[in-house]
Order: sequence, then C-alpha cells, then structure tokens
Amino acid sequence: MKLTKINTSNLAVKSERLRLSSSTMKDARESFAEFTEEVAKYMYPKPYGFDGWQKWFREAIVKNKNGQQWQFTIFDKITNEFIGMGGVHHIDGPTPELGIWTKESSWGHGYGREAVTAAVKWAQQNLSFDYLKYPVEKLNIKSRKIAEMNGGILEDEYLGEDARGEKMCLVEYRIYPKDKNMKRVIK
Repeated sequence: MKLTKINTSNLAVKSERLRLSSSTMKDARESFAEFTEEVAKYMYPKPYGFDGWQKWFREAIVKNKNGQQWQFTIFDKITNEFIGMGGVHHIDGPTPELGIWTKESSWGHGYGREAVTAAVKWAQQNLSFDYLKYPVEKLNIKSRKIAEMNGGILEDEYLGEDARGEKMCLVEYRIYPKDKNMKRVIK
C-alpha cells in the first residue's frame, strides 16, 4: 500500500452539531483548563502543566503539517463552544489510531460519538488504511460503545501503562475500510 502524506493543518470537518478543526496554539489554553484528572481517567496522557501542554500542542501542529496525523479541536458548530479534542494519529501508516476526549460538562450529549463518527468518515474518504485502531481502557464502557457504533470489531486485549505509570487493561477495536480498494486523496 503506497501512502501519500496529507497536510492536515487547515482541515475542518462538520457534523450535525460539531466542527472538528485542526488544532492551533489558540486552542491550548481552553483545552488545558478542561483536561482534568477525571477526563484523563481512562487515557494514556496525564494532565500536564501548561508549559508541557503548550509543548505538546506545538508538536501536534508540526505532525499535522507533516502529514503524520490529524489532531483536531472539537467545537459546537453554532456557538463555537469548546467541546474537546481528538485525533487520527499515524495517518502516514497502514493502521491509523483514533483518540478523543470531551470536557466533563459536555458528557452525556453524544458529542464523543458524533466526533468519532465524523473522524471515521473523513478517514474512510481520504486515507488508505488496513484498519483504524481504537484502543480503549477496558472499563471505559462509553468509549467502547463509540467504537462499536462505528463498526469497530474487538480484535485484541493487552496490558499497558498510562503516563502516570498505572497499569491499564486495553481492548483494541478495529474499524475496517468500507472499500478496500479506496485510494487516498492527495491534497
């Protein structure tokens, strides 16, 4: 499979209620304030200090520009309210990985499902891949349902460690392309 790099630094995808826009430095402060210990509970990354958060943002922006990932910020399409963040990582390889988080006050509204569905649709229309990986902490039932609603098939289970050094039991869902002969769109 020949993969072509896509610059995702200016990408915006809209869904029914949301806009997924390539992350920029201006998103750093608000997202930092919302990335709490509770939000990070089932995730690999831990909340950083603001300097570390800004460093992570700068690295993500470079990876977007270099076609390694699409790191995006999630906004309400009408009000422009910050909802969370997500990404399709490793888009320059055969098995990109999905990830997402939403702020606590937005939980229970289906924003995570809607954002992942939009990211999956974008990937299926623009990337050539064997499958999308969606690793989830086994106890994170809401995220597992998001994977399943997007056609994810439970394919693997393994132990991992989060950024705090705590053990995690991960299950990996795989979302296969709708058309295996799909060609990557060159931007």
